[in-house]
Amino acid sequence: LANGLFVLKIRDKIEQELKEQSTGIGIVKIKFPVKELDDLNLREKIHNAFNAERIGFELFIKDNSGEKEMIHTKLRNSLENQNRNWCTINNTICVVGNRDFRPDVGVWFQRPTLPQRRMSIIYTCPHPNVWIEQNTTGIEFVAIALPTGLNPFHANPNTGISTTHATSQ
Repeated sequence: LANGLFVLKIRDKIEQELKEQSTGIGIVKIKFPVKELDDLNLREKIHNAFNAERIGFELFIKDNSGEKEMIHTKLRNSLENQNRNWCTINNTICVVGNRDFRPDVGVWFQRPTLPQRRMSIIYTCPHPNVWIEQNTTGIEFVAIALPTGLNPFHANPNTGISTTHATSQ
């Protein structure tokens, strides 16, 4: 019962801040006291209810318009058509360090597990390999995670020059 009351208190605080900060810029920032967001189940509920991201002890709640959602759906469909083995998801949560992010569109070359897709914070869903997000400046950006390893790319066959010609085979 105490946890349920705490969740309602947090939810009321968020809703009050949303009313006070409604600026039309699309992102509302709410700071929480230390340890208040440590409960993973609570964070999962907040993310699902408010479309929120977390950096440290601050929540960032995005207001996605219908127009933006249409664009993200088209992007997702286009990415799915690029490679049917990719896992493309709109608006899910991924955990990076002490941050919970919600990319607008994410592409994973290796599908996250079912628990990672359903309860992303508790089971630590990894960040996508291709991440599409609207930045606060109003500019969409794309981040691409390159695989780590000793030689993820083929060596340049023409070592004397910095580029190589593309030829059909």
